[in-house]
Amino acid sequence: MNHKKLPASLGTYRIIRKSELTPEQRNMLKAAGSQHIMERLCALIGDGKVSVSQVQERYGALMREVGDA
Repeated sequence: MNHKKLPASLGTYRIIRKSELTPEQRNMLKAAGSQHIMERLCALIGDGKVSVSQVQERYGALMREVGDA
């Protein structure tokens, strides 16, 4: 599988609330689908970029947003 590497210059990750997203960004999130999002979350957790507790806290809302919860 071909994975893109994110540049280190991106810095720290943070949780973005739904209210911070534009309608276009929400549509992009829905189009990405839950499988892609799960893969990215696993990679971010594995790399120590986000904690499991952060993901657990917001997972339900995220999956409702992409329509798979």
